Amino acid sequence: MMSSEQAKVDIINSSCDEKTLIKTLVIIHRDILQNERSVCYTYVEKKLVEALVARLVSCEKNITLGLSLSLLNQIFMCGIQFKERLLHLEALEECLLDLISPQTHDKSEESKKHMLLIHQSALRLLINMNNNMKYQNQIVGKGLFEKIKDLLVLHSSKSAHKDCCQCDYNFSDDARTFMKQLIESKKLVGKIDPDQSSVLEKGGLSILSVDLFDTRSKKDIHINKMFTESGLAWPDIIPSEAESKREDMWCDFNVTKCVDAHCFWAHVDNESHSKIKGMANAIEDHIYSSDVCPLETTEVGQKVFCDVGKFKPGLTWCRGCVLETFQEENFCSILLVDYGFVVQINIDQLFLLPEILGQLPHQAKLCVLKEVKAPPTDSTCLQLTLELLCNLTSKGHGFRIELHRQGFTELLIKLCSIPDKDVVLRSFAVLGNLALNFHIRSQIGYLEGMKLITTTLMRHSDDQSALRILLDALINFLIECSQNRNKIASENILLVLITLYRSPKTNEDNRNLVLRALKNLIRDGWRMLDPINNVKDIREITDKGVDGMRGCFELPNLCGDELMEEVKKRRNRKIAKRGLRDHEALPDPTYKAINMDELVNKLGGLGANQDSDTGISEGEHAMNFSSGGEGYLGNESFGDEDDDNFDGYVYRRRLDALEDETHCFMYESSAKNISSINIGNTVCGFLNSSVMGTIYLGISPVGIIVGINICRKERDNLRLGVDELLGKFDPSVKHHIYEISFLPVMKKNESRCYEQFEERYIIEIKVLKNVANTVYQTPARKMFFRKGASNCEYTVQEIRARTIEQQEAKYQAEIRTLQLTLEEARRMAASKN
Repeated sequence: MMSSEQAKVDIINSSCDEKTLIKTLVIIHRDILQNERSVCYTYVEKKLVEALVARLVSCEKNITLGLSLSLLNQIFMCGIQFKERLLHLEALEECLLDLISPQTHDKSEESKKHMLLIHQSALRLLINMNNNMKYQNQIVGKGLFEKIKDLLVLHSSKSAHKDCCQCDYNFSDDARTFMKQLIESKKLVGKIDPDQSSVLEKGGLSILSVDLFDTRSKKDIHINKMFTESGLAWPDIIPSEAESKREDMWCDFNVTKCVDAHCFWAHVDNESHSKIKGMANAIEDHIYSSDVCPLETTEVGQKVFCDVGKFKPGLTWCRGCVLETFQEENFCSILLVDYGFVVQINIDQLFLLPEILGQLPHQAKLCVLKEVKAPPTDSTCLQLTLELLCNLTSKGHGFRIELHRQGFTELLIKLCSIPDKDVVLRSFAVLGNLALNFHIRSQIGYLEGMKLITTTLMRHSDDQSALRILLDALINFLIECSQNRNKIASENILLVLITLYRSPKTNEDNRNLVLRALKNLIRDGWRMLDPINNVKDIREITDKGVDGMRGCFELPNLCGDELMEEVKKRRNRKIAKRGLRDHEALPDPTYKAINMDELVNKLGGLGANQDSDTGISEGEHAMNFSSGGEGYLGNESFGDEDDDNFDGYVYRRRLDALEDETHCFMYESSAKNISSINIGNTVCGFLNSSVMGTIYLGISPVGIIVGINICRKERDNLRLGVDELLGKFDPSVKHHIYEISFLPVMKKNESRCYEQFEERYIIEIKVLKNVANTVYQTPARKMFFRKGASNCEYTVQEIRARTIEQQEAKYQAEIRTLQLTLEEARRMAASKN
């Protein structure tokens, strides 16, 4: 007699109707839940697994697929002997890869929602199966990474799954209120993306994709970024593409109406107001010059005009388009095409718009915030995809390299910025696994990963499970990676870690992780705390304790109240005055204003012999003005004793140039103190002012040649740092536009021959003239121009006014030249007559 289990399996193998099949699957699922191992073993012996896999391959009904996957997951969780049965089914691999791929056979709303649930069930099964390393190699070789990458951008507007599965996206009422207060009825500045805008043109309605900025205050507000950082919206996770050949267009935006949190109507140029006023006058002239009668009936889409003064004070005659009509109630809904408002108005107050006025462009433009979208109601599919990636990267070193090569690192960094805690934590878990590779580790730091993890640590400081994931990732980010340690040190990570350690909410396991992160952060720096200096060098984190050290790194003492009290005492301690060195003089006080000639004479009269060995000490910005000679630029012969030519400068000579629009002097005591912000602002000023300029690092503000002690490694790091800085400009500065040179600082030795003084260099950063007249922005989205020896920040409105003035001056000069030429021609003609 056939058992009931065998009968149910036979039903699954048969070509029964869908209703019977669904009922059978539900019964089996209930049987396994009630008596897991024994019943599951019986069903597996009856070849239920093979029957389910065969059904997955042949079935196209979403409900049956979902139940079959759910049942396989339940069997997989029952024990190891059942896992082996699943892992040896090659047909299951192909089927699961197909089920997480984009499907386009049915585009109905219900089908898309079911397909999302099927993706989730298939991902859960893959997560359970991918703990096996051998199985991982098999399925990765069949194209798993490409499928995962598509799922990571599932919620993007350009996702391959947009016609496959669907999740609801909605802005909250808080998001709408937030944006309404931020932009409505305000004059803003925006950057229109021509590529994104052209894609969104539908039915003659041009939708502009905009980066919006509020520049009315001293600090510019990037509204797109502010909206996503508020947690009320998601950034659109779009994969990196080739740079557009078309430049973004800057415009003024006067927002008239918020449609949704990320969508609004606006006047996009300053001429809209005058054009609308002109059309209102034209409509009024049309009324008085012809016999105009109100409409008796209207149709949807009909172009009309009406007086909306009683609905919108300050407005008069406006053009409109009928959106909806209610003949019985004798009124209709009208979209005011020049403002974006919708008003309800009686039909007998509407007039037919003349054809000539209807052909004029609408003055209100529909705009959307670029790369901003509503958050999904369910991010489970994205979370499961990240969990699968975490399994794949936990052991496979080859997988890490391949994932990085395919652009997963940059994509994961973008996912770390979205306002979904579960997604962010899983993204950092994957990044922590990828960071076990040194090259990927440094790339994470380059992509602002250090800033993101610091911010996330502060945001989730009270959640112990989140802290564990983040601290594990941070430890991996800092292992033997000086670039990441330098970047994260500037984010005040030391203070964050100390605060976490001292917090009573932090458990003991997380305190130990904080200790390990601190060891990685300071690397060998803790050895300086050992007074007898007998501790071996530590190159990376170890699990060995350090409690046996003398004067050891003991965090409760290092970060305790005693240290804080000592810091407060030292902060208020007066610095003892020291005596003057040989040949050192205090600067003379100036009690009255002096002109430039007096200042030059005063500076030239200070100091002693130009070849004196004493002078500016490192770490001091006060200078001894000891040289009345000239600095050396380019090839010069340094003394009669040496006939060779050198590219360099003479120590403590004065440069024969003054700081002006094309020369900028900067001096720091060491290479570590060089400010990237000052360099970036000055380069931006040179480029925007269209002048060929040079930055001299190592020359005092009054032109004294001092130099900077900088070793080979620091010189290489400085080159890379400048390249990275200028690469973040908008647009990025091409390498042929600037040049970095390191010229040695020379000084006479005991034989009165010139030789390089210590390892001092003058660093020249030469910037070519900006012939394209492009306006550059620094990474902080600021625009500078050179004005004398200073960098002046300009807003978009000021740049526009400056450009107009320059063009007017240019045209006036051309007009004046033509007038003089004409007058000269007239005089010559008169003399001939």
